[in-house]
Amino acid sequence: MSDENIRQAICKLHTPTHREGETQDDYDNCLAASSRLCLEQAERERVEQRNLCKQKQLRVEAESLLLKVKEAKKKHHRQKHGNDKGRHESTQVCIDMHPGDQEMRRREHYREWLATQNVLDSMQQADIRCEVYSHESEGKASRGGESLIYQI
Repeated sequence: MSDENIRQAICKLHTPTHREGETQDDYDNCLAASSRLCLEQAERERVEQRNLCKQKQLRVEAESLLLKVKEAKKKHHRQKHGNDKGRHESTQVCIDMHPGDQEMRRREHYREWLATQNVLDSMQQADIRCEVYSHESEGKASRGGESLIYQI
């Protein structure tokens, strides 16, 4: 029921009509609101189009820069290792052809590293807890049963 009410209200805003029993001021306010909605919607569409255009320009520029970097790397490699067409250069071309593979390897390496860090953190927390408990036990024994509070 509320969805239908919302649809009717939006319809009234987009297509205002002078209804029976409605004052001229109310009708004028509906017209003004309708105009504002249309202008706001048009402005949102213009902003979205500008953003899409900027994104497209940035993608083209990024691709162009990526190509320049690859060419510079190849040129540097040739200057450093000579112009021989050895196995290393063909491997580099193969890697350049599949930039998604490199990104995938980087992400996989990060996941492995993160998992290792999580394990190390949990081991460290367990060691800290063991130290605290052992100190508490020693403190109780040496102080005749008083409990000591250790802050980590």
